[in-house]
Amino acid sequence: MGRHLWILGAGLLVLAAAAACRPRGGSEIAPAEAAPGATAVVRVPGLEGPVQPGAVEVTVGGRVATVLRVQASAGVEFLVPEHEVGETEVAVRLGGRLAGRVPFRVLPSPARQLVLSMTGERVTLVASRGAAGLDRPSRETPVGPGLAYDVLDARGRLVATGILPHPLRGRRELFEPEGRMHGVAAPAAATFTLRIPAPPGGGVVRFYESAPGADLATEAGRAARKFLSEVKVGG
Repeated sequence: MGRHLWILGAGLLVLAAAAACRPRGGSEIAPAEAAPGATAVVRVPGLEGPVQPGAVEVTVGGRVATVLRVQASAGVEFLVPEHEVGETEVAVRLGGRLAGRVPFRVLPSPARQLVLSMTGERVTLVASRGAAGLDRPSRETPVGPGLAYDVLDARGRLVATGILPHPLRGRRELFEPEGRMHGVAAPAAATFTLRIPAPPGGGVVRFYESAPGADLATEAGRAARKFLSEVKVGG
């Protein structure tokens, strides 16, 4: 009798584990894992008829995701929000009512999208979020002064390097309706974006001022850069 109870108990545990791995309430998601900034599509009961995007709310581990598209036949496409790496849950609400839940795994972001502000020679971090894709860092020398950067990991190892037009330097021209063109003063401050590889474990981005025509592919060109400031970024 005791052996039969043990077998029955083991069987119930297996069934419980299998049920925990299945989507809840007939919901399903593809892919079942993604990094912040990537897109995923979740299907839940109740999408058979017309549904307004504003009536649909998607959360990932309790964090509200941006809904990109709602189609009765295809499901709800959403943008994975910032979230800790690991197992979590995607929940969908239709008109405030819970329509379905499904297990989901958040992966590490391959890239970070930075919003930066520059005043004088100081660059500060305004915002940072995970990004699914990565632009290839440019090493082409801008026509005017450049703002070069190095991405370093937590151990100080170089992850990436690149250059972009200096936000506060260089000649700026304004075209008037009559077709005339004249120079304008450079701004005292500027906000710009930069997408970088996500340094494992976090790191820093160091910014340098680079002279026009400097070849950053050479040691001499990199050594001639003037250090400005650095910002800390997450992994």
